[in-house]
Amino acid sequence: KTTEGYRRLLSLVRGAKGVKHAFVSSGIRYDMLKNKKGELLPLHHDLVKHHVPGRMKLAPEHASAETLKAMNKPSFDVYEAYEKDYKDECKEQGKDQHLVNYFIVGHPGTTLADAIVLFEKLLVRNYSPEQVQEFIPLPMTRACVQYVTGKDPMTMQDLHVPRGERERRMQKALVRWKAPESKRLVEEALALAERPDLLERFHRALRAGRSHEERANLDLDTCG
Repeated sequence: KTTEGYRRLLSLVRGAKGVKHAFVSSGIRYDMLKNKKGELLPLHHDLVKHHVPGRMKLAPEHASAETLKAMNKPSFDVYEAYEKDYKDECKEQGKDQHLVNYFIVGHPGTTLADAIVLFEKLLVRNYSPEQVQEFIPLPMTRACVQYVTGKDPMTMQDLHVPRGERERRMQKALVRWKAPESKRLVEEALALAERPDLLERFHRALRAGRSHEERANLDLDTCG
């Protein structure tokens, strides 16, 4: 009922006199755009067709199952399934539209191993967002209790809380892995995690990125 009411509201807005566009570019609960049978709701079709200004911003928040559990967020599989549905819908409608992701670092329940789970997902996608949200404990929230006590108040399970500046910087660098200033911290994190396989892939990805930039600059110089 809620999603159908939202759909009707958007229909009224875009049909109102003088309204040219009614964009919804962020804050979509993609995990609620399917019914119990796993079928996409009509709201999804309407959003892609009428209400995306070229990019839709979604917040999978993380990729680690343990971190997302502490956040009370759906698994990353849910996001990946919606990502495919979104791309299929855009293709079907002939829309050149994209998704932008929000991720958070330093959230209670995020170990170095969890941070590397997200890093590996981003590396496979060759994606390194420029902006990353750093966790700040807000009073009267579940996450704040987790941060202060080191426990999940819903389950009383112990949680790792990233408190030190170095650890939080490493987690951020693992997300912004393409940034030049992140290189040493990523190398340090992968060495601590004893993941030489990922270290090699990381270096290959950086070299490939530099080669692409060099080719692009050469093309610009040629055109000039």
